[in-house]
Amino acid sequence: MENDSSLLNDFVTEAKEHLGSIEESLLALEKTKDAPDAELVGKVFRSIHSIKGAAPCRTRWKPSSPSSVPGR
Repeated sequence: MENDSSLLNDFVTEAKEHLGSIEESLLALEKTKDAPDAELVGKVFRSIHSIKGAAPCRTRWKPSSPSSVPGR
């Protein structure tokens, strides 16, 4: 089994990729404020969900409830 450091590094790498995708999508959505693209909105939510879903698997963070957020 991989060590914690390797899992955390994998999580950070994947999270950065998702954050880049989120940023691109949000910038595109900002340009189309009057008629937001549902596909872009979905892409943002899927990326956020992927980060949240991978956090407990790749880090020691354990959510206390499905809607908990680290640092709160």
